[in-house]
Order: sequence, then structure tokens, then C-alpha cells
Amino acid sequence: MIDRVFILLVLLCLPLSSHSSPWYEQLEGSLKQALSTQLVHMAQKMGVTDYRYSIDLNYLDSRLNLTPCQIPLNIESPQPLELGRSHIKVACQDTTPWALNVPTDVNLFTQVVVLNQPISKDQIISEDQLNLQRQNLAELRNGYYLKKDQVIGKQSKRALAGQTVLN
Repeated sequence: MIDRVFILLVLLCLPLSSHSSPWYEQLEGSLKQALSTQLVHMAQKMGVTDYRYSIDLNYLDSRLNLTPCQIPLNIESPQPLELGRSHIKVACQDTTPWALNVPTDVNLFTQVVVLNQPISKDQIISEDQLNLQRQNLAELRNGYYLKKDQVIGKQSKRALAGQTVLN
């Protein structure tokens, strides 16, 4: 009985999408390459030089058994690329065509301006109250500043805690 419970627990801990098939490797490689190019372009457009990014493919049904595409995959990502969770359409227009909506998480990490101490309402913000801290821009829905000089001299509209990302 204990052996059965142990085996069940091991099976439950296995990843749901443990693909190592040629079509999955092709899909993953093509998708990450296309999105990487867009992320680098996005960072350049923002004027960011110190950044890193991650592209994660979420659950794909392990029962899928597609044939590898003999021609480059067609990837339709949102224009402009959106950070966070989205679905990217990937299609093979080969002799055995197929298409998938692939759930992805696209993250861009860079330095943003944060407070290093609490400030009160109507306080003028000075440089000694600011730090730069690496954050995932996909999680900063209310905005952010990338440079301290964009914030210095501005007046706070409300009291803010330390380590707050300014927006």
C-alpha cells in the first residue's frame, strides 16, 4: 500500500508537459528566437541596456503528437509584444499542417526607480531618497520610471512606503 502511495506521489510531482519530441523542440526554439528578437528591440526602444529576459512556455498537452515542420514555423505574436502572460499562435504550413495557441509568460527584468525610505504626502522627492532596483516589468501594471532624474524634484501625491516602485 505504501509503495502505491509513493508511486502516485511521484507521478503527481512530474511536470505536466515534459516534451522532448522533435516538434516540441522546434516549436520552443522558433518561438523563443522570435520573441527574443522582439524583446531586445523593445529594450532598445526603451533605452534600457542592463536587462535580462525570460520566455516560458506554459502547459501544452503531453498527448500532442505533431509532426516536425519542414519549413519555418509561422509565429503570430501581438504587435507590439506584450509583457506577461499571453497566447502566441504558432502554425506549420507544411504538407501536414497544424496550429497551436501556445500560452507563454514573457518577462523583462531591469532597474526601476524605487524609494529607499518612506515619504509623506506633498513631499518633494530628492535623489538621496531614491534607489534603482531590478524588477520584472511584466508585474508593474501601474507604470514605472527607469531613471532617477525623471523623479527628482517631483512632489508626492500621497504618503508612500519605502521600497515602493514609483509610477
